[in-house]
Amino acid sequence: MQSDRRFFIKGILKGQSEVVITGLEFKHMVNVLRAKAGEQVICFTGDKTDYICEIEEITKTEALLKIVEQEINISEPKNRYTLFQALPKGDKIDLIVQKAVELGFSSVIPFTSKYTIAKDSDNKNKRLNKIAMEAVKQCGRNVRFEIPESITFKSMLSKLHEYDVVLFAYEGEKVNEIKNVLSSLNKNTNNVAVIVGSEGGFSKEESEEIVKNGGKILSLGNRILRAETAAITVMGIVMYEFNEMVL
Repeated sequence: MQSDRRFFIKGILKGQSEVVITGLEFKHMVNVLRAKAGEQVICFTGDKTDYICEIEEITKTEALLKIVEQEINISEPKNRYTLFQALPKGDKIDLIVQKAVELGFSSVIPFTSKYTIAKDSDNKNKRLNKIAMEAVKQCGRNVRFEIPESITFKSMLSKLHEYDVVLFAYEGEKVNEIKNVLSSLNKNTNNVAVIVGSEGGFSKEESEEIVKNGGKILSLGNRILRAETAAITVMGIVMYEFNEMVL
């Protein structure tokens, strides 16, 4: 079955044998995927169970489906991974969110820092949540991935104590120390945070504050990377180092 034929529903009660799909998910089913009665799709609620369903009836406003099978979704990582991303300019955040979902991150929290230029907007937040859910379906995950409105640098710092490991991508670090940092990490952990800056990076004072609050600096090489490149690179490194990705 194609992985993009997945539909998020709010919940399934124990013993429930049928589900109803309405709203935007219904429109996607009918107008985009052109699904018809008799076809099978996957419904998910974020409870790590995939519900294989057969479409019984499609009306003008909803679809009635029968649950025919259940199976455990194995796409979710063993740990929780959060990306704290300083808001980049334009639509770069779209790509960052999409790849965070695909790589297995649990959440993306945008924040503002001294050198960020981009601003929050209702439309941007709605767009990001749509992108996130589309990525969830495309890569076969079973999670409700929601992007919050951006927070301040100070608020971001206050959250770092919630994580067992905090990794900070910073261009000011020596390149030859990255292996030492990665090898020293405690891999038996539950919550991992990654911090990536915007185009302007971080001020010296901000970098010092992140380190004071537990951040371990990672260098990404001798070249200065774009914000979106840095985010995707460090997320891939983290997933590999914590054995969430096999190469």
